[in-house]
Amino acid sequence: MNYKTILFAFFCCLFSLNLSASTYYVATNGNDNSGNGSVGNPYKTLQHALEVAVDNDIIELRGGNYTSNEIRINQNNLTIRSYQGEWAIITAPTNVEDATSCIWYHEPEIVGGTLERLEIVGGYYYGIKFESNWDWDNTVPMAQRRGVSNVTIRNCKIHNTGRDCIKLAPAADNITIEGCEIYNSGIGPVNVADQNAEGIDCVNGDNLTVRNCYIHHTFSTGIYSKGGAINTLIENNLVSNCGEGGIMLGFYTDEEWFDTQINPN
Repeated sequence: MNYKTILFAFFCCLFSLNLSASTYYVATNGNDNSGNGSVGNPYKTLQHALEVAVDNDIIELRGGNYTSNEIRINQNNLTIRSYQGEWAIITAPTNVEDATSCIWYHEPEIVGGTLERLEIVGGYYYGIKFESNWDWDNTVPMAQRRGVSNVTIRNCKIHNTGRDCIKLAPAADNITIEGCEIYNSGIGPVNVADQNAEGIDCVNGDNLTVRNCYIHHTFSTGIYSKGGAINTLIENNLVSNCGEGGIMLGFYTDEEWFDTQINPN
């Protein structure tokens, strides 16, 4: 097979993916029962749109306020964003333990995705969490431990969370956070007894990129990459008014979170 044939096949695959992707619209005046997810007849809740969407789809939220009782994302390469020229706010309570995160990528096998131009508020623990299977069963071999990967958070506001604004569990790799404002971590009751709440808390997530963000008024550290995380890139950020460090790399983490195969030292 020559170079031109390979290139043609590659672009055919890309074109096929674009054709198969659907865009669903959600609006505060929509209807989950009679709506069909079109821009003229939108759904009412993000949760319902997620029940309809599949891999590679796009969900656009019209301007307004939406409630999260723990929004769970299970699809690969799913995009959730505000409708062009409008601003959507997704809010979860900080005093309801069942709503652990405002937005939770909760299947460790998820690859790809984008959150763009959204305001994400609250969550008993986290505003956004990227899950892994690291501590699901200690008998899982190290080579089979994995986390959500290749997700981008772009031009969002994440704030007023119970604990960390953004949490990366071990093996949540290749996460990019850019152009975001992140602030007011640790305002929930869960942070009263055991006080620790970062802006971004990355525990053994490799290839984290944080750029062009404004991170401020965090209870603990602004950006913390630890637990054997490798290839962290932090550039062009403004970090201020943090309860502890502004930017911290490395330092103490419990032994069970380290990957002794990828990073044996």
